[in-house]
Amino acid sequence: MFDDPIRQFGSLVIINILINMIYKTAEFSDVKQMQRVRHLVKENTLSNPNLVPDTDVVFYISEKGKGWVCEIEDQVVGFSIVDGKIE
Repeated sequence: MFDDPIRQFGSLVIINILINMIYKTAEFSDVKQMQRVRHLVKENTLSNPNLVPDTDVVFYISEKGKGWVCEIEDQVVGFSIVDGKIE
């Protein structure tokens, strides 16, 4: 038995994960999970997580720009937000 599922099942695991990924426009109900992902990343971390409150995320995905999330089994696993109004 392998502890590593990729070694055990090869590309079938990768294909299954990719098939189950759902991309959709970010909604207000996604903000809490988006923030969870944001605080878990190891790269591009915030020095102070309080610098980006939920209200700012809501503003960016609804008024100033647009956001998308990637979900696997109803859990946000990634997101992207763009600034649509460059000043």
